[in-house]
Amino acid sequence: MTLRYLADHYFLIKKYDLCKEFAEVGLFILQSKQKPERAELSNFRQEIEVLRSHFYFILGKVEHVQGNDQEAFQQYERSLSHNSKNHQTHFCLAKVNYQMGNFQAAEKHLNQVLSCHSFKDCYEAIRMLAQIKARQSNAQRQPNETLRLFRRVLELNPKDFDANFEIAALFEQTEPLQALIYYEAGINIMREEIGCDK
Repeated sequence: MTLRYLADHYFLIKKYDLCKEFAEVGLFILQSKQKPERAELSNFRQEIEVLRSHFYFILGKVEHVQGNDQEAFQQYERSLSHNSKNHQTHFCLAKVNYQMGNFQAAEKHLNQVLSCHSFKDCYEAIRMLAQIKARQSNAQRQPNETLRLFRRVLELNPKDFDANFEIAALFEQTEPLQALIYYEAGINIMREEIGCDK
């Protein structure tokens, strides 16, 4: 556990080489331990798998912040192979897939995150899912679902000017006055953020 905390600590202070080293040492120690065979120790085995998943998750985060998306993807996949319920890993895999243009895979991971009660209001996950829905082809597009998601984004963060612009774009063809209201709201938020007068 100490190695996990050290790896997390060094990630937060952006000392990625140390972070990576502690995570790799942690994995090495876990690999060298033989799994107990007795059924009553299944909780112990499960805790080991969760810990192993977290070390791979940390390695994935290091690769991700350093721009190594393919390596990050592989580390995140390893993390999920040891704990499929690691919602942080699902979220990071969604981000990597989104960056690589794999929107369907990103959507799958975001739905996994949002299905967890603890993460059902995760602003970043809802926002990314709404962006994916907005960019789907006309055959796949679900405008009502996209609109619902962007409205939820605005509930969670009323200062999100992009969400206003996305909603306005959805209304442009069918309800131009509604589109105008959302465009104006987005522009006003932008003005506030950069300190411009109207």
